[in-house]
Amino acid sequence: MVTTILSNGYGEDAVGALLAAELLKATPSWQVQAFPIVDAGRAYEPLNIPILGPRRVMPSGGLLLHHPRLLVADLRAGFLAMTWRQLRDLRRLKTDLLLVVGDVYALLLASQVRTQRRYQVQPLISAYHAAEGRPPPHRLFMEEFTGLERFLMRRLVRQVYVRDEPTAVLLRAKGVPQVTSLGNPMLDALSVIPRPLGLKPPVVALLPGSRGYAAEALALMLKAMTHWPEAQGVVAWALELDALPSPAGWQREVLAPGRIRLRCGSTAVPVLRERFADILHACDLVIGTAGTAHEQAAALGKPVVAFPVAPYYSRGFLRNQTRLLGAALTVAPAEPVALAAALRALWSDSERYERAARAGRERMGEAGGSARIVADILQREGLRPVPAESCARPR
Repeated sequence: MVTTILSNGYGEDAVGALLAAELLKATPSWQVQAFPIVDAGRAYEPLNIPILGPRRVMPSGGLLLHHPRLLVADLRAGFLAMTWRQLRDLRRLKTDLLLVVGDVYALLLASQVRTQRRYQVQPLISAYHAAEGRPPPHRLFMEEFTGLERFLMRRLVRQVYVRDEPTAVLLRAKGVPQVTSLGNPMLDALSVIPRPLGLKPPVVALLPGSRGYAAEALALMLKAMTHWPEAQGVVAWALELDALPSPAGWQREVLAPGRIRLRCGSTAVPVLRERFADILHACDLVIGTAGTAHEQAAALGKPVVAFPVAPYYSRGFLRNQTRLLGAALTVAPAEPVALAAALRALWSDSERYERAARAGRERMGEAGGSARIVADILQREGLRPVPAESCARPR
């Protein structure tokens, strides 16, 4: 039995990898493979499964519609040629089961694959987007279930899995009956026993993300931390340490393999790789320029302060995050003093802090979705009996 996971984005790859791990655990005799559309599929590499497709990352990092400059950069870098190669490979692909992690674009590509069994995990769109107002036209498909996506769901997909029950209710009302909510898979990476970091509160997690603007964003976050000396910052660095910036005035101290400390006067900020979950559990606040990581932080009740990094991490993207996260997200100017003030204001106002923490937990759904989605798919395929508690969630 060959199962292919098609995912179209950084966060989608992370969700796809969690689902792949559950599939390998539940069906060790199956061949599981991945086809990443946007990222190089690095999230799948620890699983040692085949990773198909060109695996080429464009300059925009998948954000080509966020700004005309990004679209032009991708076109110049060969976006159309890469897309043609992806379509060619997908048309040649034959798989017993196709699990699509993503939006309408992923479904369009999935329509080219030769298979009779398609399932979709839609981790992007939430009913909370619609509740906060209509997005601009170029972001419509990122925040609403468009007519095209609903058509493809009805025509191609045996079952659609969304992040929370309000979103499932919304999609059923729009004419897609085969939809259910079994939990938010992106939260499963946080379901670990955290290893203590030994930091004193208030602890601020610095999340610059994994795209090309991470170094620029981190430099600004570090400067912000110098304006709140009472706080302890810690960086969750997703890239190679060679890409870690050394802003003017900061010294780099190597503490251990994979662990560096940046120091500027009396401000010392450790930089950790592969400790993301530990950092989120340990922190009290977040300052970041990320996507999925912000949602994961909000789910743990950690208020997030974000700022734009033009043209990549745009104000439009932040408006999208605000519609989704509500009071859990505070958007501040991209200026160190203003960012430090925003963090201090949240920490010093207990009522506002609790409101932000509560909003994040409410809007992100519950963990455990990866295992329940895989169990539900197997049950629908008649491949394995599933214990009742595995799928006991609202439908």
